[in-house]
Order: sequence, then structure tokens, then C-alpha cells
Amino acid sequence: MNVRMLVGRIVCERAATRTASAFKDPSGVSLLSHRRGAAGIEMAFIIMPLMMFILGIFELGLTFYIQQALDLALYTAARQVATGAIQNSATSLATFKSVAFCPAASGLLPCRSISVTVTPSTGFTGSNSSVPMTNGSFDPSGYHYCPGVPGELMMAQAVYPAPTFLLAFLSGGVTTYKGKKVRLISSTLGFVNEFYTATATAPSGC
Repeated sequence: MNVRMLVGRIVCERAATRTASAFKDPSGVSLLSHRRGAAGIEMAFIIMPLMMFILGIFELGLTFYIQQALDLALYTAARQVATGAIQNSATSLATFKSVAFCPAASGLLPCRSISVTVTPSTGFTGSNSSVPMTNGSFDPSGYHYCPGVPGELMMAQAVYPAPTFLLAFLSGGVTTYKGKKVRLISSTLGFVNEFYTATATAPSGC
């Protein structure tokens, strides 16, 4: 082996030694063998999808709960209208909500945020059961209370603007109400008043 080859070999070995030492910590352990931060990096990649999945399950369960609570409360209140049980006590929409609807609603639902209407209907197929909207926003200003007369076909509707979490990032199923993004959960019921004995005058506006 000549001198030139020997010098080249020494230079290469020293360069390799310096390169290897650059990837070592002060204790002399190679940084390439460290795995203490691997779990943190992996968690950073999966934490957001995992949280969105958990939040989606929670919001879906909450939607089912609110829907069931609205259906039960509306059915209970409409039953009192159909039998004439509250014709003397419920003389306006506010009193109808406080006397018939809110006591039947779940205590977890803020009853003041629920919009309710009870009106005579032209028929089960011809009545408009859609949620009223104005310029893309929920508008319950036309809701009122009119219990009808014995034997009349009626329609009752309750709408709750539920706060949304995951769906706020999506375009479908979300509308606005009082400047906030909400998810409208509604319950609509058609029924026929029984032939009870009317003893009270109809509320104003009927």
C-alpha cells in the first residue's frame, strides 16, 4: 500500500468518525437510536381525528336525545289540546308552552329556546310542515297558538335550535338563528280534536 492510499484511508476514517459523533448526544449514545419522542409524534398525528370521532359520537347521541324529548313533549301537549283539557288555562302561545309543553319537556332542554306552534290544518297531505326560514335563517315569528274547535284537524310543531360542534365545520344541516350557527331539530304532529264540549272562547288570532 503506497503512501497516497494510506493517507486517503486515514482521512476517510476520520471523516466517518466526525460524522458519527455528530449524531450522538453528550453521553455518547447515538441519536438515531432514541425512541422516547416517537409516541408523542404518533399521538400528534392521531389526536385530532380521534377527538373529532369522539365529538361526532357525542353530538349524534345528543341529537337523538333531543329529538326524542321533543317528540314526547309535543305529543303530551297536543293530547291536551285534542281533548280540550287546557282550553280554559292556555289562552296564548306563552301560556300553552308554560302549562302544557314545558312541563312535559326534558329538564335538560332550555324550554325558552324551543319554538312551538299549534294551528288548524287543511289536511294531512296539504299542510305545510316545513320549518319556517327567512333568508336562510330560522324564523319562528309566524308561530302562534290556535287550538281549533272540536273535530277539527290540527298540526303542532316544535323546533329547537341546538348548538352544534362538529357540524359547524360542515355546510349541510346547519343554519343560523340569532346570529349563531345552529342545527334545527324539529318535531311535527298532526291530530284531530276530539268532540269535547267547548266552554272557552278561542284565543285572539284564531
